[in-house]
Amino acid sequence: MAEVRAVFNIDSSQLAAEANPIIAAQLDALGNRIVSNAKQRAPVNTGNMRRTIGHRVISSASEVRLELFATAKYAGFVHDGTRPHVILPKNKTVLRFQTPRGVVFSRMVHHPGTRARPFLRDAIAEEMGT
Repeated sequence: MAEVRAVFNIDSSQLAAEANPIIAAQLDALGNRIVSNAKQRAPVNTGNMRRTIGHRVISSASEVRLELFATAKYAGFVHDGTRPHVILPKNKTVLRFQTPRGVVFSRMVHHPGTRARPFLRDAIAEEMGT
């Protein structure tokens, strides 16, 4: 779940060849609006995830495709949330982390999970008018 992706395909095989550039331009404009909306909705700590939100339009003789994405390693976890899970040390015998009360050492942590923040899905829904 390294990244978030959404793809819109338009089958243009039955359309005149002149229609593809027009469809591609419209999808590019839609992609710009969705990306702008998604960047406003995305939670920010360092701004890294916002920088990885983008889109591209791919056009061929038979289809025009709009791809939307967020490629930060953790984007999928933010977008879809996580279930409660246990965190164990990988290379050491204990975990070490900072809390407001000081440094804590633990053999495991029971993480309560995180709520979903579907910034891309919500941006698509708003821009598509659904």
